[in-house]
Amino acid sequence: MRNKVIISFFAICVISYWTWEGYSFFVSQKKSVEKNTDIQAHATVVVEKVERKNFQERFLGYGITSALQKTNVSAGVGGIVLWISPRLRKGSHVEKGEALVQLDDRDLKESVISAEADLKSSKALLNAIKIDLVSIKNRVPLVEKSLSASQRELFRLKNTGSKSAADRHTLQISEIEQSLLSLKSAYRSKSAEMQRMLAQIQIKESSLVQAKNNLVRATILAPYKGRIVENFVQIGTRVTIGSKLFHLIDPTQIEATISLGASHFNEINYGAEVELRYHQEGEVLWKGPIMRISPVVDTHSRTFKVFCEVRSVKKSPIPPGAFVFAYINGHLYKDVIVVPRNAFNNTSLYVAKPLEKNEKQFSTDENFMEASIEERFPKVIRYFRDFVLVEKGLSLHEFLVVSNLEEIAAQSRVIAVTREYLERKGN
Repeated sequence: MRNKVIISFFAICVISYWTWEGYSFFVSQKKSVEKNTDIQAHATVVVEKVERKNFQERFLGYGITSALQKTNVSAGVGGIVLWISPRLRKGSHVEKGEALVQLDDRDLKESVISAEADLKSSKALLNAIKIDLVSIKNRVPLVEKSLSASQRELFRLKNTGSKSAADRHTLQISEIEQSLLSLKSAYRSKSAEMQRMLAQIQIKESSLVQAKNNLVRATILAPYKGRIVENFVQIGTRVTIGSKLFHLIDPTQIEATISLGASHFNEINYGAEVELRYHQEGEVLWKGPIMRISPVVDTHSRTFKVFCEVRSVKKSPIPPGAFVFAYINGHLYKDVIVVPRNAFNNTSLYVAKPLEKNEKQFSTDENFMEASIEERFPKVIRYFRDFVLVEKGLSLHEFLVVSNLEEIAAQSRVIAVTREYLERKGN
């Protein structure tokens, strides 16, 4: 038993010795770490230089374009379609005044001939009435002269005492007076008849003009230079007044109807500049002013509409029916500081002040510096979704902290870097 205890004790001593030797060996192999007292661990923040500038508020809307000038050309007269222009096809380009549809005009030609003959007959009757009026008008002075002579003769006969001759002259004077009254009555009657005939001639002249216009309407022309959208007739089709023949648009005159949120209703003005694009970040297709603004807000969509007109001499850069995004200029804020929304810590901002004022704040090669944090409480003009407009509370060329706000506070020591520095290091 005693021997077992001695052996166990000896084994424990040997194991303990080699364990200590092994530990000493590994400790001797470990290199000592020299502590650099010049480098201290600071939070790294991204900064931007404070600058003042004019800020143009912009609103994003969307909408559909349509032709500003579009026409459903209809038949002005009834008839059978005899001919259709080969260019009366969907998508075809037509010129102003170009003949596109021809209706059967034989009855219309007969109507013109009949109206001309009727008018000619009425004018002949009017000439006959005028001749009668002239004849009556010329006879009246002669009868009046004869009446005057008879009255003088009657006076003479009464003075000479010839009673029988005076009685005969008195009867003759009565007949002359009756003839004069008849002539004057006939003159008035013929004058009224002439007025009626003149009115009838005016009606018949109007009928002739209408007949000629109907004859012209049998040939349907393009009302303006444009493009055919749809054709509704074929050869042999009978059309009536008002029947749709084809749909025409002017592709150089486009209207964009843009929808905006109701909250911007009082922020959009007539003449505000608009940029139209196919995509939010795409190429600018057209730039111009707002021409009209809807006076009401749609109660269902809570939007209102603005309208701009895309006019071009040759071809519009945007076709009808296109979906477009619109950037619309709002209020112009002058001499303000634009601050990212994420730079705010509630109502305050952090500014990085360099520790060594006499040294260059950012070296050309590195674009970083060691700085101390100061807290500022700026005067805000307006809050936007991604940024805030500041009027006062920041000085020009200070370095505004825009990241890692949760890791710093006033008087904190930080390493301030620029975005350019991070981008360069990232590449």
